[in-house]
Amino acid sequence: MSVSEAAAPRLAPRLAELASRLVRPGLLRDQVALLVLSMVVNVLAFAFQFVMARLLEPPAYAEMFAVLSLLALVGVPSQALNTLAVKITGELFVHGRGAQLWSWVVTALTRIGVAGLAIAVLVGLLSGLIRDTFQLSGVGSVLAAGMAIALSYVVVVVKGALAGTRHFVALGVLSVAETAVRLGAGVLLVYLGLAAAGAVGATAVAALFAALAGAVAVRRTVRHGVDHPEAPPTEPPGWADQTRILLISLALAAMFNLDVLFVKHFFGESDAARYSAIALVGRTIFFAAAPVSLVLLPHSIRAFSTGRSVAPGLLLSLGLILAIVGVAVAVILTYPAQVFAVLFGGRYEPDASLLWIYALAGTLLSVTVVLAQLQIGVGHLTAWRALTLITAAMVGGMVAFHGSLAELAGVLAVAAGVAAAYLGVHTAILVRRVDRAQGMGRPAKVSQATATAPAAPSK
Repeated sequence: MSVSEAAAPRLAPRLAELASRLVRPGLLRDQVALLVLSMVVNVLAFAFQFVMARLLEPPAYAEMFAVLSLLALVGVPSQALNTLAVKITGELFVHGRGAQLWSWVVTALTRIGVAGLAIAVLVGLLSGLIRDTFQLSGVGSVLAAGMAIALSYVVVVVKGALAGTRHFVALGVLSVAETAVRLGAGVLLVYLGLAAAGAVGATAVAALFAALAGAVAVRRTVRHGVDHPEAPPTEPPGWADQTRILLISLALAAMFNLDVLFVKHFFGESDAARYSAIALVGRTIFFAAAPVSLVLLPHSIRAFSTGRSVAPGLLLSLGLILAIVGVAVAVILTYPAQVFAVLFGGRYEPDASLLWIYALAGTLLSVTVVLAQLQIGVGHLTAWRALTLITAAMVGGMVAFHGSLAELAGVLAVAAGVAAAYLGVHTAILVRRVDRAQGMGRPAKVSQATATAPAAPSK
């Protein structure tokens, strides 16, 4: 009997067990539900842009787009805050600490609300300068953006808590309702004559709705969903680990957003506009797969805390991401002219080389984020050093190599590739070590404080 024939009987049960775990209904159901609802959100968001482009005069639409871009830039740190909220609430939820979870949410909402209000006041004080810098018609849209900033940071905490408690259908429905309210409020406010200020103000109205509705949903979840802890009680991440989580998330957010700023600094308006259009199309690849990474984080927390293997969830998430990214890349690269015609009405022409580079960067960033989410989920937070260095090196590379748009985009793709390779190697080692330790029924030491001792594997 050959070695392969002897190994086959031992390998077959392992493959069967892995396959059964890959189709575990909880994770797969949440992935599919959030993906479907996210597509509805994207359709409504596109409808908002489509309707505003037809209701507003060209100068007012350009003003709305500029202010919303500023709002997105200021909101970059909220991506890191969302990851932290998912991690902390996920840890508290899986260990049955409902009272502590709600207390953390209330405290976070209060602190973030105060910080958001301070940002709104600062934006109001600088509204004249912002108006002159971006050549806006008035300060109304800037003031509306300030209110939207304050409320959007509050919404991030609420949505993070829903994700951390694994209520993804509620999260998706809330996001759909928020985007629908934004569309309706935008139409109403523009018809009332508020022009760009009304279009931007619709974002603040929608955020207020989402904050109130989301807080109610989280409160009901805490009351009815954590009576029976799924794992032994442990301490949630302390300040040191919370800082590491924020640094990991901020590094990834910076890696994803800085290239557009460098293009605007180093290139003229026409080149910057062309690159922004290509970046918008390329980022569709990343955003299409983003819900998969979000779902993986709380599920990896649950798997690790209850002594289950984290490998099936990771493999399922990677498979879904590669499938989604594959379809998106195929459509964008096969029909670039049609995609640009639908999105931009013929104002911008696709650049084949830039699209290929951005498609590669978007794919690598999608893989990087899902690997980072798994490591955060099991409390392995040492990646903050490498990701911070990679992002800093990317900034240096963009300063040194910006002779063309393709060259600058290439720096982004290289940085994303290095980050994906680094996290890939470390994740493979981590998963093997965690699964081996859990299979022996003992704690897996993967981090300084956040990696709690998982329970013995359930049969």
